Amino acid sequence: MSSMNAQNLLLPPRCSPVVGVAHDKVPATVRSASFDEIPSWATLKCNPSSIKSHRIQQSQVENVHLISLSKQGKLKEIDEFLERMDEAGVPVTPHSYKSLLETCGRLRALSDGRLIHERLRRTVKDPTGFLENYVLQMYCDCRSFADAQKLFDEMLERSLVSWAIIISAYAKEGLLDKAVRLFSHMQRSVSGIRPIPSIYISLFRSLKDSSLLELGKQIHSHVIRNGFGSNVPVDTAIINMYVKSGWLEGAELAFDRMVEKNAVAWTGLMVGYTQAEKLEDALALFAKMVKEGVPMDEFVFSIILKVCGVLEYLNMGRQIHGYSVKLGMDSNFSVGTPLVDLYVKCGSFESACRAFERITEPNDVSWSCIIAGYCQIGEFEESVKIFKSLKSKCVVLNSFVYTSIFQACAALADLNLGAQTHADAIKRGLVSYLYGESAMITMYSRCGRLDYAYRSFESLDKPDTVAWTAIICGYAYHGNATEALRLFNRMWDCGVRPNAVTFIGVLTACSHSGLVTEGKKYLDSMKGEYGVDPTVDHYDCMVDIYSRAGLLEEALELIKNIALYQLHLVKAETARACIPKEFKLVEAFGYTLGGFFLASYDDSPAGVFDELVVIAGLVWNRPTSCAWAAKVLVNSNEACTHGRKEVGLPSQVARISKRITAITRQPKSKDIGFLDVIGMGATFRSRSDHMNVQETEIKGLDTKDTCNINLTTIGPASNYKWKGPAIKMSLPSYSGRTEHNPNLLKYSCQIECRVRAVQPVVVSRPGPKLNNDREHYSVQRSYNVVESTSEEHRDNGENISMSVMLSKPILALEFSCLKMKVEAPIVVFPCSTNS
Repeated sequence: MSSMNAQNLLLPPRCSPVVGVAHDKVPATVRSASFDEIPSWATLKCNPSSIKSHRIQQSQVENVHLISLSKQGKLKEIDEFLERMDEAGVPVTPHSYKSLLETCGRLRALSDGRLIHERLRRTVKDPTGFLENYVLQMYCDCRSFADAQKLFDEMLERSLVSWAIIISAYAKEGLLDKAVRLFSHMQRSVSGIRPIPSIYISLFRSLKDSSLLELGKQIHSHVIRNGFGSNVPVDTAIINMYVKSGWLEGAELAFDRMVEKNAVAWTGLMVGYTQAEKLEDALALFAKMVKEGVPMDEFVFSIILKVCGVLEYLNMGRQIHGYSVKLGMDSNFSVGTPLVDLYVKCGSFESACRAFERITEPNDVSWSCIIAGYCQIGEFEESVKIFKSLKSKCVVLNSFVYTSIFQACAALADLNLGAQTHADAIKRGLVSYLYGESAMITMYSRCGRLDYAYRSFESLDKPDTVAWTAIICGYAYHGNATEALRLFNRMWDCGVRPNAVTFIGVLTACSHSGLVTEGKKYLDSMKGEYGVDPTVDHYDCMVDIYSRAGLLEEALELIKNIALYQLHLVKAETARACIPKEFKLVEAFGYTLGGFFLASYDDSPAGVFDELVVIAGLVWNRPTSCAWAAKVLVNSNEACTHGRKEVGLPSQVARISKRITAITRQPKSKDIGFLDVIGMGATFRSRSDHMNVQETEIKGLDTKDTCNINLTTIGPASNYKWKGPAIKMSLPSYSGRTEHNPNLLKYSCQIECRVRAVQPVVVSRPGPKLNNDREHYSVQRSYNVVESTSEEHRDNGENISMSVMLSKPILALEFSCLKMKVEAPIVVFPCSTNS
């Protein structure tokens, strides 16, 4: 039934000239309103009481229909029906006015709302307070604060609800000064009445900046003074306010004081931890939520899975994934999408695909995550295939999807697809202003169209560091060093700070054009002038510059801080002799993994020194296993003192003597021998550097030779890329129970270096003192594997560590361009009187 037909049935029919027409000639529309179909209570033959009852029932029917039109948002039909009600003398009930005003506020129909307000004033002599509040709410919803303020000022009686409506509206709109002024005025004018919680909540929600922290503290104190300190919604708003203002300590304090904590309060504090990059604290808070049985929602899982993704905690993420499956939330896109992102970041792409398949209705963010995952593992064709399939199905996409496809086109050097994707992104308005434009610059430069790349770059009003880096690297990789360096200088003049990748592009440009002096100048000025720490990759570029120019000595000088990490099969009996009883040895078939770490530091807080760390084996201390450092020897008093004071490692001073001798390899073919005869053999022979290291332990005035280590390394003269790939890793270890530190310690070395596998070095027992005579130098060809005995175990650990060094090596890794940071150790087991 249409609304107009309903109106004809509800309202009494108007007088019409067709009343005297025969019944069979009456039109169908008029016949439907015949007297035969009028309800019995509407008959004219009735007493006055029945007429009054009829009017009341009829008024109810019309007002029900009016409310129905209001809920449907049919403002035009409402206006027509109100006119009919006026003609019929049917009054509009307060409940109908409430519904009409709510509809106008929801639809922000200010003109219709004003008409209803005028009608209310005209038809109702003294509107009740609740009707005026709905009018006030309507004006606030329509953002007509002038009308709202006028009505508020004209109100004879302002209830707390009236104050709450207008204060909340000003606060929500960001007009904080007016909201606070009204709040203060309310305190002065409404004496003896406490503000209702909604006023405080609206004020706290409007405080979103650190500059408003003090105001938030004052309102918080006002809450406590008025006795709302145990109100859960108010306390939750306070926590969120402190989080948004950047005062995490205040949020923690407010959270701890809550008697009853809801899920929103837990989630708010968790968001605070993530924003402050206290990700471990966020994980601990989530664990506490699980332990206390706090009800979980999709938002909690979304936050904590993002935390695991940033930290790349795959195992923790899998456990949380299992918990979400148990609660039946993993199929929701708000949980499934962070799961996909987590597995992609942790390199478990198969798990990411399985998590994606579980999402019932993947949204654009879900698709962008899986496409980015394919790009990350190098499956660029697959990402393009998914993109084309989504376009054919008219799936809604976002700018991140197009950015990933730009990266795929750059890797595939597919100019046609890249240009088509660019045009489609412009048509849809989905080119991310900075990230998307930067990806386009890289795509066009790698496809060989530097002119398109430059045009894309020039279209940016304020290019950021990523965009500048993309265009600089584009010219650098095409060998146009002049333009690359000109753009770099222009970038600096524009006030944009370069990053580490920018300097890789600059040094690459210098390398391709043989600009040795310029390259060295940029490398030396990175830290002091630009505030960027040089990394292994920058030194690699500089080595490349020197090597291309034939300056091999300068290239060798750059390769500092060399180390050797050698893994041995150590007998479990030997390792147990020096591992405290608090730890369990990790062994298999009577062996464990030990070895040593030999490093040379040219750039450290303690100056230049060498170090030897003897690793007895692997030990287990829940929940992790680490190496056990049986001995830490350094050849510098300053380094030893620095390590004990600043870091707390149980290091000992030792003398480390080194002698490096270059030995020419003997020819292996008759052809080389013939070249020797004619005097050209040396040109084709490779050289190797043999370094003999002798360790001598020092205790007071006593010295004791520990071992000799013979290393053989190929110098960079034969191949400047000898250093291997750049890596970052952590070497966790346990140590302690020494005279310098009796506690059991756990520490970790964060290492950034280049690494390559080399032949294991030869370790021998203490030999004669080193001197400059070649006759004392000898190269051992076999490993001296020594069985540990009980007598060695009793010798204060020296022979134990020697047995570890002499055990069978299985792997040797050579580190170069080494940068190491030792974290302060944690006391695992404090020293006891029984130890």
